[in-house]
Amino acid sequence: MEVTSPPAAAAGTAECPVVKFNDVVGGKYKLRILWELSPGPRRYTHVQRALAVAMGGRRITPRVLSRELRELAAAGLIARRQYPVIPPKVEYSLTPAGRALRGVLRAICKWGLAS
Repeated sequence: MEVTSPPAAAAGTAECPVVKFNDVVGGKYKLRILWELSPGPRRYTHVQRALAVAMGGRRITPRVLSRELRELAAAGLIARRQYPVIPPKVEYSLTPAGRALRGVLRAICKWGLAS
């Protein structure tokens, strides 16, 4: 597949789409979080454990994971649902915008397996 550059936009009228993508999902854990949520809703501890497995046993701190989840929610890629129960139950899931990235995530996974 040949990759071509998009037509140059007039100066200052459009942000580079690659920069925009990187601004939204850039970071150490965001793509992995999106990948973990792609099959369906997951609870916080499930995401935390899955990231630890992906990182060879190193755990992500709760502060960092919470920040990444908040940023993905603010970008409109994931939704946070809190249930009114004791103990607290919170689930995260992909929004329609997040689900639109599934193809991108699959392509990244395929590339990673082939490399």
